Amino acid sequence: MPLGPAWWQASDGKWYPPEQHPSVRAVAGVESFPSAATPPDVPVPSAPPPVVPIVPPAAPDLWRSAGPPGHPGGGAPPWGFAGGPPEPPHPGVPWYPQYGGGQGPYPGVAPSKPKGDHQGLVIGLVIAAVVVIAAVVGGVIAGTSTSRSTAPAVTNPATPPPALPSLPTPPAETALVVVQLSLGTGQSAVVPVDLATGVSAPDISVPANAEAIATNPNGTTAYVLSANHPKSGPGSLTPINLKTDRAGLPVSVPDVPVAMAITPDGTTAYIVTVSQAGTFLVGVDLATGTIQGPLTLRTDQPSEADIAISPDGKTAYVSDYAHGEITAVSLVNGSVGSPIPVGTTAGQFALDPSGQVAYVTSPSNGTKVLHSVTPVNLTSGQVTAPIIVGSGPQAIAITPDGKWGLVTNGGSPTLFTNTVTPINLATGKPAAPIRVGTGPAPIALNAPGTWAVVGNTGLAKAPGSTVTFVDVTKMATGKTVSVHGLPAAIVVVPGAST
Repeated sequence: MPLGPAWWQASDGKWYPPEQHPSVRAVAGVESFPSAATPPDVPVPSAPPPVVPIVPPAAPDLWRSAGPPGHPGGGAPPWGFAGGPPEPPHPGVPWYPQYGGGQGPYPGVAPSKPKGDHQGLVIGLVIAAVVVIAAVVGGVIAGTSTSRSTAPAVTNPATPPPALPSLPTPPAETALVVVQLSLGTGQSAVVPVDLATGVSAPDISVPANAEAIATNPNGTTAYVLSANHPKSGPGSLTPINLKTDRAGLPVSVPDVPVAMAITPDGTTAYIVTVSQAGTFLVGVDLATGTIQGPLTLRTDQPSEADIAISPDGKTAYVSDYAHGEITAVSLVNGSVGSPIPVGTTAGQFALDPSGQVAYVTSPSNGTKVLHSVTPVNLTSGQVTAPIIVGSGPQAIAITPDGKWGLVTNGGSPTLFTNTVTPINLATGKPAAPIRVGTGPAPIALNAPGTWAVVGNTGLAKAPGSTVTFVDVTKMATGKTVSVHGLPAAIVVVPGAST
């Protein structure tokens, strides 16, 4: 039996100490098997026990001549090569130098001359070279020169690397970002973000499941629409004093609110609500908080919707996602016009400055992701050819001069997208997409239309919590900053956040 775990059994059936293992003796230059007798007090077992592997010398240039497959020499990869150290050799399987000499070369490497012929000469040359190098380095350090030339040394000053281009700087304005802090409870807040610095002010708490925000014309008050209980309602409309960043008492809104727009004169908020009975339009007097209506728009299965008000404040336009239609509603007499078919699903939309053309996004048709924005003439009801943009367009914002429409390509809950597509509204042609964060959805422009703020909603398994600033004049990406919640809606107001 072995006297220790490192003892090994040779092919003659005898046990030997580790210092007599072939993996060690081969490197030392002695024969593979000793002629010594079995150590005293160590009986020879009737059946050989499992072989105990011995780790070979940790030299980076040894390889095994035979062994398991997967190695050019029959064994595992050599020391120091990819795959890590080979398994230890079995008795009688010596290790050889990787690059030849001694016992024989590694397969595929030409044999080298025996080391003994020139070993002394090589060592002498190496020593001489080291001495010369040391002398040169020492002379330079000491300020002396080993060269006969007395010309001063020429130094080349390092050329500084070119400066990285800086990101565009937005003006001192504030993006009010509605976020859901908890997808489970719908806990919501408004996060004021300074466009110039990217710094956010403290959150402003609002009722749960907030999904829309708008301001009065002078930018002193923001109004946040919340569903509260998204399946049953009632919803609420909460005013926020933008001078103090404090929320006022919410006004109750019947049913489940899904979209909101404020009249150009800032007197009334019109809200689209849904219930099992259909789709309705209610008005909220912003001075008194009283409810006007409701006005019935549809009595069939309700659907997601969006709303925009004409520049003269006389007409509201309401989209119906599932039915793919836009309906005009007179805010003067309450009459509901005939729906205009869009040709596919009708998602969020925006009006051009004239109020005569609506640009309607179509994210999907229920079975596949779409890529189109459809122009609809609201006067004639004529629908022109769709404009192809990115995957799953979610929202669109149009510059005040009517030259550009910016479309967020939100993809789908499982489709990665990260772009905004600018559309030249004069030609109806898309321009090069602008890269933002993952899953862009809400978008808002500042009053001049020079900057946009995009909410990045991420994917279903990785919800987003950032907004990206976009320089519309250069169609260039600015900062991306955290808002620590899923962005649902955005509005931009003048002045820095408090």
